[in-house]
Amino acid sequence: MITSSILFIFLGSFMMYNTSRTALLSTNLSIEKWVQNNHLISKTIGLSFFIMASIMIIIAFGLTSGILFWFVSLILILGLLVIVSPLKIITYKHIIVLFSALFILELLF
Repeated sequence: MITSSILFIFLGSFMMYNTSRTALLSTNLSIEKWVQNNHLISKTIGLSFFIMASIMIIIAFGLTSGILFWFVSLILILGLLVIVSPLKIITYKHIIVLFSALFILELLF
């Protein structure tokens, strides 16, 4: 549940980052082109990802610690996204492998 909520935070951050007009954006994938061309729909989807993640985290940790965990996760992911995204070091294959491994570890432990 925590891995999926962090994935939702990442997806929401990705949507919001790609709707930015001041960021250095790439158009390597068709999903990136679609997000950049449909600002209103993408921002709505990104905000809904944030809301779903916050609800999942609040259910898992409780109200106060859930909100704090959500803010810390959001700040961490946004910082990493802003730093790593223009460098194009991490690909989508890396992200899929990382979240799959984290999900399997969460299920095992």
